[in-house]
Amino acid sequence: MASSNGKRITQFVISPERGFRPGPASDDKPRVPAPAVTRPTKRRSSQGYSAYAVKKSPFGRDQNPWDFYETTMEVRLDMWVKKTRRRDGKDGVFAIRAFSQKDSGLILKRCKSLAHSHLVHFHEAFQTENTEQNLYIVTEYLPFCLDHLVACGEIPSDGELASIMGQILDALSYLHSQSLSHGSLKCSNTLVAFDGVVKIAGYWNCEDYHGSSKHMQDIKAAGFIMMQLMHDHQAMDGNIRVVDSQRSVEAVGFLADIESGLSAGELLKHEFLAYRDGKPKWNPGQLSGLVYTTAYSSQVCYKRQKRL
Repeated sequence: MASSNGKRITQFVISPERGFRPGPASDDKPRVPAPAVTRPTKRRSSQGYSAYAVKKSPFGRDQNPWDFYETTMEVRLDMWVKKTRRRDGKDGVFAIRAFSQKDSGLILKRCKSLAHSHLVHFHEAFQTENTEQNLYIVTEYLPFCLDHLVACGEIPSDGELASIMGQILDALSYLHSQSLSHGSLKCSNTLVAFDGVVKIAGYWNCEDYHGSSKHMQDIKAAGFIMMQLMHDHQAMDGNIRVVDSQRSVEAVGFLADIESGLSAGELLKHEFLAYRDGKPKWNPGQLSGLVYTTAYSSQVCYKRQKRL
């Protein structure tokens, strides 16, 4: 817009993320400032935050995570997680988990060093110095865990079971190759996306272990997961067995071989999961129909929250 004396007038628009931004004013379409982001009444000093890594690292931030993410819901999956989205409008839904200071070192180490297609993908971490829960890790968001699939009331087919078990064992094979044991694998920390992709959470507490007994504990835990999916309940006596007479010989033999102590890599070659040439019979897409059934029929434990 030009004034009567010929000088150009510039209008400044306030953006919550970028501060002042210059732009020419328009007579017919006045520019409306973006809505301000709600802040706490008492703003905490930035000195109260410290990054795990140098500022240029993608794994650490020295700011409050809620300056970058907003949440309206908390969902119970492997733990209570905050379902969030970025304040800058970039695409994506994210999960933020909070941890205590005493666990923060190991958790961050695992998140930064482990990456696999069937482990929950880690994006970045924040650390505060002023609260009991001083570590916040940002990961991809998966809407369901296997507990929801068990609760939906539809028993998985052999193909769906093979898809779940193949993806779980693929992740365990990777962890074991890194001399790590998950140690607490169960339905609640095995998460599922709408496209049928299964990913393990809780790996940030993995223990270093050189030996086979801890690895066998993970394999047996995977067997209990399969039993729970097949029978719609958990085994109470600690034994792996099949009570569904409609199951295939391959499925029954697969559970028997889990009990016998085969490794994750060996089980991935089992006839229940692989063809004779070693190629997998399973793929994540086999599971997507069951996931959509779960979306309509299972109850998800959640809490609504005001935007932070």
